[in-house]
Amino acid sequence: MGDIDIKAQALSDARARILKLQQQMTDRVLQMAAEVDKLMEIVSPTQAKAFLKARCNLPAVELSTCGGFAKTLKGSQDVLRKARASFPVIKPSRSVTQLRSK
Repeated sequence: MGDIDIKAQALSDARARILKLQQQMTDRVLQMAAEVDKLMEIVSPTQAKAFLKARCNLPAVELSTCGGFAKTLKGSQDVLRKARASFPVIKPSRSVTQLRSK
């Protein structure tokens, strides 16, 4: 019986750690998107994208998602955090939202 308790505790602990990491990942994606939006308010989007790609090694696919993120999904941050949405989930969400707004 003790072996089951040890395994159950290990599974429970792993789940808690993974959920916390997922929350942190979502927070980081949202923070990065906010930083990209701030930068694009100061310099042109073309300059910002060139800088982020060359100096920050941000892949083009992430640039397209981060650019305009705050405006596109404004007000959805809490839902994304609660769902522990990762970058691959947020990326299509932004595209769908953009299509709806056109």
